[in-house]
Amino acid sequence: MAERQLDNSDNEFLWDQLRGGNQKAIEDLYRFNYQVLYSYAFKICGDKDLSKDCVQELFIQLWEKKENLNKVSKVRSYLLQSIWHILIKKLKKTNRSLSFDENGHYNIDVVFSRERVLINNQIKEDKKVILDSAIQRLSKNQREIIFMQYYEGLTIDEIQQITELKYQSIKNLTHRAMVSLRESFKLKKK
Repeated sequence: MAERQLDNSDNEFLWDQLRGGNQKAIEDLYRFNYQVLYSYAFKICGDKDLSKDCVQELFIQLWEKKENLNKVSKVRSYLLQSIWHILIKKLKKTNRSLSFDENGHYNIDVVFSRERVLINNQIKEDKKVILDSAIQRLSKNQREIIFMQYYEGLTIDEIQQITELKYQSIKNLTHRAMVSLRESFKLKKK
């Protein structure tokens, strides 16, 4: 019989089992959350070994302190926050420079892989092309209203004064334009 896949709702159950000393629970918790925790640490520091060390250290600490752990409702958030604290502590220990922004927060650059940046840029470009094409298919009045409202940031009252259209007409044109634009994105996804 194949082992069932874990999902996010299992994190809370596994956490409670860990608090009770169940070794299988920490193994499952580790296996289920490892990739997310590792990726998060790596995006912050860009160091594979340090990222792996932080995840290992977190789970060692959890096991050692299992009897004193509190009940947690959002386990993954707790784990991500814990990884962040462990990573900051390790970066300080290794004398890596940690600057603060004007709000007193650590000024850490999240490191994205070159491939991820290229993929994200391509997705943005594809969406822009779809949007430009969809806007060109709108009526002249719809394009004008969308431009004023979303590109120029004008309110409906300001648009009403400029165009001399009725308030409800502007709302109707905006609504129909937005429905049309949404449809263009839905059709492109299929």
